[in-house]
Amino acid sequence: MLQSIMRTRKNCDSLSEVRQEIDRIDEALLLLLAERCAYVRQVVDFKGREDIIDEKRIEAIIRKQREVAESLEMDGETVAAIWRMMIEQCIAMEEQLFEQKDGAE
Repeated sequence: MLQSIMRTRKNCDSLSEVRQEIDRIDEALLLLLAERCAYVRQVVDFKGREDIIDEKRIEAIIRKQREVAESLEMDGETVAAIWRMMIEQCIAMEEQLFEQKDGAE
C-alpha cells in the first residue's frame, strides 16, 4: 500500500502547484493527527496512570516507523524524531486526562 502511494505522486509544473499539494497533505496529516488524538483520549478508560509510559511499545513503534520510512527512501532518524515527539505529546495529553479524571472523582 505504501509503495502505491509513493507511485501516485504528482509531478508539479510550478512552485504554486507544489505548495498546493503540500497544503493538501498538511491538511490530511492534521486530520489523521486529530483522529489519533481522539483515540489517545480513550486510553484513560483502559489503562491506569502507572501504565502511561510503555517503553517497549514506544520503542517498537519508533523502530517500525523508522524501518518504513527507510523503505520509502526517507531519513529514518528524522521520522523517528517526529514520532518520538508525537508520542511525548500524547503522553502529556494522557497525563492531563488522568489529572482531569482524578479531579472529577
